[in-house]
Amino acid sequence: AERTRLKIEKLLTESVTRVNEAFSMAEFYGSGQTIHKGVHFSLLDYIIDDDTRCFSDTEYCDEKVMPMGEMCNEPIVCDNLKHVFCNNLTSLRFYLHAFSAFRNHGAFCLSYAFTYRNMSDFQ
Repeated sequence: AERTRLKIEKLLTESVTRVNEAFSMAEFYGSGQTIHKGVHFSLLDYIIDDDTRCFSDTEYCDEKVMPMGEMCNEPIVCDNLKHVFCNNLTSLRFYLHAFSAFRNHGAFCLSYAFTYRNMSDFQ
């Protein structure tokens, strides 16, 4: 488990390095003027979620089928609310909704979630 965790940490660090290489010379314009140049990204925080906090393989969520804009206003209804990712999530839309609600991402301009799960509505 520790080797896997180290590999994931290395993947995250390398991803940020590559993004910085790609955006180092980028210029973003607004109203004809440069508003951002040489954008730099930092990895400030991350969570590697694993199954150590899960107690059952049969926990589910009420994964409603609706547009993403409407879903964002819906409460998360799951068997395991304490650790929402322990539930058997099958909808990519609901996974993203749960990820957004799981933690306050307001201090960050970008948040990403990587998963190994097969999603029924992945396009």
